[in-house]
Amino acid sequence: METIEEVVLYYDPKELEKWKNRDPKLVPKYFLNHAGPGVSQGYHYGECFVNNHLIKKGNDVISPPECFNIFAKNTKFKENNKLIEKAMGSIKYCKLRDTLREMVKRGIKIENPDICVLRPKLFFADVKKDKDKMRQPQDNFANACSKLGIPFIVYKLIPSKKNR
Repeated sequence: METIEEVVLYYDPKELEKWKNRDPKLVPKYFLNHAGPGVSQGYHYGECFVNNHLIKKGNDVISPPECFNIFAKNTKFKENNKLIEKAMGSIKYCKLRDTLREMVKRGIKIENPDICVLRPKLFFADVKKDKDKMRQPQDNFANACSKLGIPFIVYKLIPSKKNR
């Protein structure tokens, strides 16, 4: 397995509690309207936190609820895939897509990462909060990127002690 770059960010546990309590000032409308217990369990908080962090730093980002699926032959995210292809270049994009599809054909499970940063520099990222770790299907995508020279970053979110 290749070494994956990790960036540590600190979040305010009080903000996470507001998220879980469905604070409309914090939780995007899409997630507020989503059925099920996800928000109350903190789902997508990390992705939104990192998305906001990246946007503040001037990045152009694709993250939930907008998604992408590079290796699927039929996907509802074709437009976002085209944006990734344009940012990455067709040759590298096709190499990544074909590599991932070949892995799937061989029975290797692949999971798309949480985020794709298009600009100023393209990279893929997964978000892990607290003790959450990369799962094998996520590692498989990251390793395919690494072999093709495509940056992959894990954003590790840790609660800030000063805000507890």
